[in-house]
Amino acid sequence: MSAKTKRDRSNRDLSQYGIFGIPSMDNGDNDDDGNDSDLEAELLALAGGKQKRAQRKKPAPVANLDVMIAASLRDIPSDEELSGDDDDPDLLNELSQITGDEPEPDPTPKSPEPQTDIMPLLQSRLKMYETAEANATQSGETSRVRRLGRGIKTLKDLIKQASGGRGINRDDIPPEVAVTVKPKPVENEQAQPTRPAPTSPLIDFEAPPPVEQPSPEKSASPKTSPEISPSGLSPENEELLKLLNSRKDEYKMAALQAKRGGNGELAMKFIKTAKQFELVIKAVESGQPVDLSLMPGPPAEEVAREESEVQKRSDSAEEPTEDSPKPALITASSVGEALQQRLEVYQKQEESAKEQGNASKARRMGRIVKQFQDAIKLHNAGKPVPVDELPTPPGYGPIPVPAAAKPVEPPKPQVPERVVAPKPSPSQPKIVKKNSALSRIDKQVEMLKARQKEFKDAALNAKKKGELEQAKEYLRTAKGFDPLIDAAQGGLPVDIATLPVPPSVKSQLDEEYGVVLAEEVEEGGEIDPEHLDILTRLEQQLTKQLKMALSTRDHNKAIGDVAGMNRFEHLALSVTRDLDIIRIAKRKHTSQLPKFHYETKNFSIVKSFTELNDNDLQLTILRGINYNCSNPDSIDTYVKFEFPFPQEEPVRNKTAVVKDTNNPQYDETFTLPIQRTARPCLRVFKRQSVKLEVYSKGGFFRGDTLLGTVTVKLQPLETRCELHESFDLVDGRKKVGGKLEVRLRVRDPLVTRQIEQLSEKWLVLDH
Repeated sequence: MSAKTKRDRSNRDLSQYGIFGIPSMDNGDNDDDGNDSDLEAELLALAGGKQKRAQRKKPAPVANLDVMIAASLRDIPSDEELSGDDDDPDLLNELSQITGDEPEPDPTPKSPEPQTDIMPLLQSRLKMYETAEANATQSGETSRVRRLGRGIKTLKDLIKQASGGRGINRDDIPPEVAVTVKPKPVENEQAQPTRPAPTSPLIDFEAPPPVEQPSPEKSASPKTSPEISPSGLSPENEELLKLLNSRKDEYKMAALQAKRGGNGELAMKFIKTAKQFELVIKAVESGQPVDLSLMPGPPAEEVAREESEVQKRSDSAEEPTEDSPKPALITASSVGEALQQRLEVYQKQEESAKEQGNASKARRMGRIVKQFQDAIKLHNAGKPVPVDELPTPPGYGPIPVPAAAKPVEPPKPQVPERVVAPKPSPSQPKIVKKNSALSRIDKQVEMLKARQKEFKDAALNAKKKGELEQAKEYLRTAKGFDPLIDAAQGGLPVDIATLPVPPSVKSQLDEEYGVVLAEEVEEGGEIDPEHLDILTRLEQQLTKQLKMALSTRDHNKAIGDVAGMNRFEHLALSVTRDLDIIRIAKRKHTSQLPKFHYETKNFSIVKSFTELNDNDLQLTILRGINYNCSNPDSIDTYVKFEFPFPQEEPVRNKTAVVKDTNNPQYDETFTLPIQRTARPCLRVFKRQSVKLEVYSKGGFFRGDTLLGTVTVKLQPLETRCELHESFDLVDGRKKVGGKLEVRLRVRDPLVTRQIEQLSEKWLVLDH
């Protein structure tokens, strides 16, 4: 491996250390023959035997040492520029004497001949591109506008380089582009249809500019447009350009301030106005006539004018709220007609929603239709209709209720008084609508607060009487009103039918139920037997309905269904009122019977055995039916059972012995523990059964005899609360005769709730 050649470090410039430049004798490539006289003198000295040194130039003496010392000690201000020593001729001469180098001549600048040729070319090419860009902008060629903008930017950079004396490569100059021969007439033809004046291309400041997509190059051009004034403009046009540019800048600044202030619409309006100013500036630069009669004023005037227009619009919007909508609304002459009109509207909306497949809207419209159908029934029965709870479709006037027609009118003149107080703004019409809706919300909130106060007072009275449990119940009910009040204050509707009955009415309801009316019937004189029979039947029917409503109320209360409890409590209250009317009619012996009708009511009742716990299964062995045996009158029987949970230790037990009958009545109940949330327990209910064995009691010398076996599957309890059936006794798969009646019950089904749909024929009195 050849040794690496060391890099020659001997040929360094020693002048930087203040030493003369000594050339390297080993450097064979040093062909410095610049000082031939010195070499010849040295050669002659060597040939003559005398060593002669080369004469060294003496350094220039210091002219004035004191002056230099004073200059070095002088205090130099901080703002004085110290970069002037780079080109000091004395220092440069001294440096050249020390280093022994001759001063290099100044680099000769490049010949300006190519610049003189290139500058006109660049300027003409720039003008060509600007003209082509203007034509492309007017014709709407956005891609060509962007391409020409890039070429204009390149040409401007080349012009700057050429003016600075740098060389320009002709290959970097953008090529020529095609420019239409008549650019100005094209602009005029395009501008004339969009201008208001038909004779000259005038700029309309009110209309927005044509479709235009600004580019980065184009957004930078307006900044340079005020500086570059087109050649050949008159002084009037130059002053006009200055005015237009200043006005355009004012609108841009106003748009920026409006955007920061959050008024986006006003900012967009100012930006569009600034764009219109750009079109006007281009028209002035191209020499086209411009009509400035429609030129907008400063942005401050525009803001003031807009505020006045908004105020006028708000004032005009307030006036129609009182007078103009009245003739356009669809009105009705009676309550029944108004309800029927609204019912038809919502039925059509429900049908259209079903056709469109909008299930949620169809269900919502169906609920509203049901609400109007109930209202029509109430109106036909002569009962008051809750008009405030019925929605009003758009374009329909209020329902002409005689009692509510008068108080509806006074709030209308009060609404403008509340609206006029704040400054006019576009949101004022919305405030008018909110005020009209808030009255209903406020009434609902006041009613809820009043009902809550009743329960609090009842809780306090019960506490004073020592009824702590009743006081706690009233207090819990009062606390339940808090979320309802919050929902009502938020604008959400509250179902009045699900509210708990006031304590005073509830106590009256409890007192009314259970009163025997035999004494009431006996009071008074004679009564028509037919009327008495009808009143008695009506009373029996209403009593039955009251029992059903109260029992269902208590059932819903036990399972925790508060809404259902309140609903049936209201129903029981209405039945109690009807029952009072019947009792009064029987007491007074009126000759005229009260009017009544029947309605079909559908109830959804959750089946549950509330006396059981969640983890209890109640097994009841009721009776045996006709056991097949040889001695039916003297047989003694009992039943053993096995429950397969828990699987490690199944529950086993038996009933008492029933003697001397083959139809024994056992009536024994066993409570078995389960775990409804455990998977092993759920598997047992899905796959296994309860095994029951019927035995005949033996004597002293013989054991008990198996009469038959019954297997009861547990799977039905996944969806049902109760399983009550009689099962055949079998031996293997063979029936041996006789049956065993068994009942299994749980509080709730293990998988799903059991909901029963009841349809009742409901008696309602017309009063």
